[in-house]
Amino acid sequence: MKIFIFLYLSALYSLNVNADVAVSDASIESFIGLSPGALDAVSTGDATEGSAIKDSFNITSGEIFSFDFIWDSDEVSGASFNDFAFYSLSLDGIGVLADTFARDNDSGSFVWTAPTSGLLTYGIGVMDLNDEVVSSFLTVSNISNGNANVVGIGDFTDNGDGSYFLSTGVDETETPTIPVPAAVWLFGSGLVGLIGLIGATKKSSKVSGLKA
Repeated sequence: MKIFIFLYLSALYSLNVNADVAVSDASIESFIGLSPGALDAVSTGDATEGSAIKDSFNITSGEIFSFDFIWDSDEVSGASFNDFAFYSLSLDGIGVLADTFARDNDSGSFVWTAPTSGLLTYGIGVMDLNDEVVSSFLTVSNISNGNANVVGIGDFTDNGDGSYFLSTGVDETETPTIPVPAAVWLFGSGLVGLIGLIGATKKSSKVSGLKA
């Protein structure tokens, strides 16, 4: 019984604490290689947290780099909390793919022609704006080049089919929805009651057997 309790509580703790979480805009800028404040500059406010993927590969002048994406957001359209998806290209710059003014489940394609040859580092991500509460999402697929060594930061999932799911997720400073201590007490109370019921059942069975 003690082993079961330990395993249960360990799994519960891992579920609430070790889930992927969104990271700060500064972490994403450092991860991709953007200048500090670049995500704020391309947005309409304060880019607070999010997730991103990146990769690098050699590209030749005139070569096309492209990918498809699907944007979705739980935010209500508006400038106050205008979450957005973005791209960045080391040989070009940074820009917005979609924001809350776009339709939910809005799909699109990004196509870029390299103006020069060199090592291209690209980044693709999704950001919360002016809050860290309501989530937005981006699915990226059909990356034309350099998708063999994609790495990510924040709340992202490699779907294993060449597509990636990104979310503004749960902020790294937010408290889990079900605090571990509360869950432990609830489980412990239920377990004590169960043990008492089992004990009472065993005593009743023994008494019945004696009378028989």
